[in-house]
Amino acid sequence: MKQFLILAIMLFCINALAVVHKFSPEFQAIYDEATKPEVQKALRKGAMAKIIYRIVDDEGGSVSNVSVNIEWQNDYPRKTWYDSLCSDERGYVEISEKVGGRMRAGFHKDGYYSSFDKIDFHWRKGVSPVLIDGKWQPYGENRTIVLKRIKNPIDLKVTDWGIDGCIAPATNAWIGLDLEKGKWCAPYGDGEHEDVMVRFCGQEINGAMWNVSTEISFTNIPYAGYYECVKDQHSEMKSFYSANTNDVAYDKQSIIFVNKKTSRIVAGQHAINSLGKDKYIVFRTRCKVDCKGNLISAHYGKIMGDFLGRYFSLQFYSTSYYNYGLFFNSKPNDTNLEDARPLKRHVKTNK
Repeated sequence: MKQFLILAIMLFCINALAVVHKFSPEFQAIYDEATKPEVQKALRKGAMAKIIYRIVDDEGGSVSNVSVNIEWQNDYPRKTWYDSLCSDERGYVEISEKVGGRMRAGFHKDGYYSSFDKIDFHWRKGVSPVLIDGKWQPYGENRTIVLKRIKNPIDLKVTDWGIDGCIAPATNAWIGLDLEKGKWCAPYGDGEHEDVMVRFCGQEINGAMWNVSTEISFTNIPYAGYYECVKDQHSEMKSFYSANTNDVAYDKQSIIFVNKKTSRIVAGQHAINSLGKDKYIVFRTRCKVDCKGNLISAHYGKIMGDFLGRYFSLQFYSTSYYNYGLFFNSKPNDTNLEDARPLKRHVKTNK
């Protein structure tokens, strides 16, 4: 009886998601596969899964003797068990098991950032059918995992929660922000460099309802700006090692985030131009030029997580510790963005 109750709850949740995504053919195709009777039975009773991983470094070379820790899960009844394997001299490791739900794997080796992977066998984009003859598809699937080498981690200046207590010191006015200190500039704080300008607009409708936009602009400094990157979802180091030095890369100079807790539209509200959770910003500021207008010096950094205004405040948010916040390289012309904070548990590095 308990198993049927759990199954009913799961189907209810899936149906609720289907309603939300009812206009997405891609979601509908995944849903149709996941709710087939034979797939639901496999979730309860289990089906064979087989994955072949090839583990490479950030230059494509094979990595041997990688510790692979696997967590298997059955949905009904809820059960979790673990395996530990090691990659061979060619960087390959094959894992297989009769499993009813999902698999998570962690890949670890001294001198490298750890990487992770997960598969929900019944809920897979572009796979149809997901189950053939009691085997999760594609059976014997080949997947590549990249272990990024630990190269040259440095102590970046990090603001990992919010700016100057988060609360905006003024609204409807441009405020200078020192990105190295994470402090507002005069007359609102003791920041020394107006690395970027911030403006909060909008209104409080009542104590529980508001509609606020936060505009961030690099237009006050020549050659300053930012570009967007996609996070590495598999690695504990989710960004590139260093910032781009190409001037063209920094063609974006302003971004607007909207924090809205109301269905009302505020007159003059900016259009939403927010970052997705899978992206981050690399910025350049404190740019100095010579007498001919050529760039001779600049500072670089990155903003991980959501850089957003939450009811007239500026803060960062992410569920991934060590991978959110404002990271600033205080050394001029140093493009290194490899933060040393996540490496306290590592004892070896590759140079």
